[in-house]
Amino acid sequence: MRTFRRISQILFLLLFLWLVWRATFPYEGSLPSDLFLRASPLVALTTVIASRAWVPRLLLGVVMLALAIPLGRVFCGWVCPLGTTLDAAGKIVRRRSAALRADSRRWRWTKFAILVFILAGAILGMQLLWPLDPIVLLTRTVSTSLYSLFTLAVSRALSLASQVPFLEGAVYRTFSFLQAVLFPLRQPVFSLATFFLVLFLVIVFLEKVSRRFWCRNL
Repeated sequence: MRTFRRISQILFLLLFLWLVWRATFPYEGSLPSDLFLRASPLVALTTVIASRAWVPRLLLGVVMLALAIPLGRVFCGWVCPLGTTLDAAGKIVRRRSAALRADSRRWRWTKFAILVFILAGAILGMQLLWPLDPIVLLTRTVSTSLYSLFTLAVSRALSLASQVPFLEGAVYRTFSFLQAVLFPLRQPVFSLATFFLVLFLVIVFLEKVSRRFWCRNL
């Protein structure tokens, strides 16, 4: 069962990254680019409450929420790309002692307080989950921070490599290929990119405290 879960996590993570990369205007994909946002139970719940109306495209999120009754945290364990990212990061980030990991359980009441805060905001017509929902957070981090940093780093590296005479032709062909299939038309700059990157790194390094500390306690 663990092997099947790992395969499911990897496939959904790759699908998530592919949809984020494909989310350009005009969008021509067969799958909706916001598929994972639609599947987020928290997004569905707060949107319906805040808008005081049923939003048909959020049905998938309601289905995921309903599946939690017989199957438990199936979305967290099998689908959520942030959970998969944290599982992978936990293999790299050195964790602390078992005593400290056990002590982290005292934080678990915090998630209920945050949930009440988010739902109270939704009742008042405000969406307060944008830095807290896992799908919203990872979507913003990948699209505004990681993708921009990746394209900038690769462009700079190719620019340096092009200074070597015998590599110039290969570098030009590589850059042309990447520009056609992967790079944006121009280097994007987002005002909140640093904020989301820092928040994401904090969540990753919380793995030093305990496995999926952010997911379990926040």
